[in-house]
Amino acid sequence: MGFMMVAVDPGIESLFACYPGERLTPEQVAEAIGQTPYTVRRQLRSGDLPGYRIGSGTKASWMCVKSEVIALLRSRWNQPDPREQAHPTRPGAEIVATSPDIPNRPNRPNRTDSEE
Repeated sequence: MGFMMVAVDPGIESLFACYPGERLTPEQVAEAIGQTPYTVRRQLRSGDLPGYRIGSGTKASWMCVKSEVIALLRSRWNQPDPREQAHPTRPGAEIVATSPDIPNRPNRPNRTDSEE
């Protein structure tokens, strides 16, 4: 599961102070945390952001609960971005080039070689 990285201060509630009530639209969440609505919806679909899908098909919409979004932001505040951490490889794993532009790919001819 990915992380949503947002620069926030300890007063996370102040980000959502202009939205009365507990229900938020993806557009409201996006505006509050400085993301695009598209990014917020993608994170809702992947489960990285808590929310509820209402309806089905093309008429479906998303709804977020303000306290759940705030709790998530608090839990991830000042956490390292996992994309910046090195991924260990398995012992003995071989890194194989997958680009056709890189020569000497084991057990695979270059695409240009096989087409001639």
